[in-house]
Amino acid sequence: VGDLILSTPLINKIKDSDINAKIYLICSDRNHNIAKLYKKNNYIFDYILFDQNKSKLRNILNILKLLRNNYFDTIFTLKASNFNYFLSLILHSKYKKYIVHKNKSKNGNIRFTPPLLLIKKKKYELIDCTNEYKDSAGIHMSDHFLNLYIQSNKYTSEKYYIPEIKNETKLSDRINLSFLNKRFVIFHVDEKWNNIKNSKFIIIEIIRYFKSQLNINLLITSGLNKYIELKYIKKESNNVDNITYVDDVDIESLLYLASKASLVVTCHGALTHISAYFKTPLIDLIDENRKYFFLKWRPRIRLSKQIDYYNIKKILETINDYLRL
Repeated sequence: VGDLILSTPLINKIKDSDINAKIYLICSDRNHNIAKLYKKNNYIFDYILFDQNKSKLRNILNILKLLRNNYFDTIFTLKASNFNYFLSLILHSKYKKYIVHKNKSKNGNIRFTPPLLLIKKKKYELIDCTNEYKDSAGIHMSDHFLNLYIQSNKYTSEKYYIPEIKNETKLSDRINLSFLNKRFVIFHVDEKWNNIKNSKFIIIEIIRYFKSQLNINLLITSGLNKYIELKYIKKESNNVDNITYVDDVDIESLLYLASKASLVVTCHGALTHISAYFKTPLIDLIDENRKYFFLKWRPRIRLSKQIDYYNIKKILETINDYLRL
């Protein structure tokens, strides 16, 4: 979902240049809900889902069935892969533009995906992924996307597009909305925590901090993909007046909540970029060993920090600092 949100400055530029542009998305089924909202808001013309539960061949046949009669002006391939390159070739267009990744193979040889020999006469934007993106960390990922359309060094003001939201939430049957009338913090716990060793203890430390902060509410959210040790979260937050847990939060509700929150604490993901859109103060939890990679996806707002998820002291200090503002 984060990739799709970061592609919206590029879509904005296209729409600014041609208000009648018909924009199609080919995206994974993980992006289904937000792509549906984009279409509902007339931000895009249509979308086609790449179903990860089906074979590549079946997906190709489905895409061809839906798009074979279209002749596009430009196809932008924003996810570098040989498969996506092949997919772009079987669709008709005047221009084709690609994100290309530069990597090192296991034996130390430089390789490009897709191969430069195949696209050297076409427009492409090269991203140096070697050394965990260290040599390209200064260029934001959304700027790479924009460079496929127009070269510029001044993209810092470019905004993401977020679907319109109503001043209500679908969660009204599971959460007392008066809870949200007081200052509240979102602590998002999703499946990304499953890959973090001893994550249970980090999460519990953060929850315990808010147990002592009775002047602010904590809303613990989870998405459709679950953290495997949710029982410990529920046990820690049960019967605490200023803490509420709600699961299965859909993308529309997450948009609404992020727009109202005083602070968001989350492992790096879609909520990172949603919060940045609303300029909601943000603590973006990352793996310090991959800091250069995450710098490319960093939130572009003043009140945000990327902090290693094991640095609980700094996390709590930053929460405290942001809540005093």
